[in-house]
Amino acid sequence: MPLLAAEPDRYPETLLSDPPATLDWYLAYTASRREKDLMRRLRAEGIAHYAPLVETRRRSPAGRVRTSWLPFFSSYVFVAATPDQQPAVYATDCVVSLSPIADADALLADLRQIDGVLSSGLPVQTVQRLEIGQTVRVKTGPLRGATGRLMSIRGDERFVIAVDFLQQGAAVAIDPCDLEPV
Repeated sequence: MPLLAAEPDRYPETLLSDPPATLDWYLAYTASRREKDLMRRLRAEGIAHYAPLVETRRRSPAGRVRTSWLPFFSSYVFVAATPDQQPAVYATDCVVSLSPIADADALLADLRQIDGVLSSGLPVQTVQRLEIGQTVRVKTGPLRGATGRLMSIRGDERFVIAVDFLQQGAAVAIDPCDLEPV
């Protein structure tokens, strides 16, 4: 049983599929453990945002399984806003800094791929720093057509989709025979 019910990870729901062209994209660096608080406050203000959440299960000291929804990118929320809405983002008291994103199209393409990986149902882990690796495309399965890098993490081969702006990404265990070089 979850400690709290899952909350939306984006506002509006169509943000990634049909992003408003009139909004500028920013990366909000939040105070420690304030990502979901920021998202709640932005939703209340009607400010578009995205921060993927993943289900995490842990055992309590008493042995009960606890389920919670944690941000996939710790301390980061992507915000789509007008310049007039920037003061409202800072007024949430959750934001340490707000950085403009120059190439919003590339960011959206990366975020769409991350969203696809997270919704695939495959086990995913965060990759903090990306290493130089071969760029590959998935040939079969639920991630068919996704492009990323092939990496070795603790001896296992992983397919990594990156958000280059953050130098972070999602790693999925995948058989190399399902990959092709790009």
